[in-house]
Amino acid sequence: MKNVFLPLGLEDTRFKPEITERIAPTSVRDNQVLVGEPDDELCFYLGGVSGNAGLFSTASDTLTFVVGLWNGRLVSKRVARRFTETLVYDQDNPRRLGWQAPGPGTSSGDLFGNSAFGHTGFTGTSLWFDPETELSIVFLSNRTHIKRRETIPQMLETRRKLHNTILAELT
Repeated sequence: MKNVFLPLGLEDTRFKPEITERIAPTSVRDNQVLVGEPDDELCFYLGGVSGNAGLFSTASDTLTFVVGLWNGRLVSKRVARRFTETLVYDQDNPRRLGWQAPGPGTSSGDLFGNSAFGHTGFTGTSLWFDPETELSIVFLSNRTHIKRRETIPQMLETRRKLHNTILAELT
């Protein structure tokens, strides 16, 4: 927390948040609705903190994070550029180092520029940033509260439509 959250002023970003009134439920486990607890099984059984899940935030803090990362407030700009500009391929899918890259069928939709990068979460969340236009789209969702796995294809299509609609309106 002290190396990422505090330097960026992320006041609403937490593992294991104590105040849950602004947090959407994620799913049900053992007949209990999870609110402020990770949906991810590994993270849940690790006590709510892991490298892949369990972090709760707001759209504002998520935007602050990506802008801070891009502007060199967490790591040097050179390191940030290396992780967000380097293109690698997972089979035929373009990726960046730790990020997704725009491409056919990705959650970015069809209108983000080639330099954009993003990330998605299992519960349906999505973050995309285009360095050329400095446009960010943060989409927070609780898809898994509806159905755990059955809604994955619909969420991919929802993200694509959302990004296409917003970008089409702005161009």
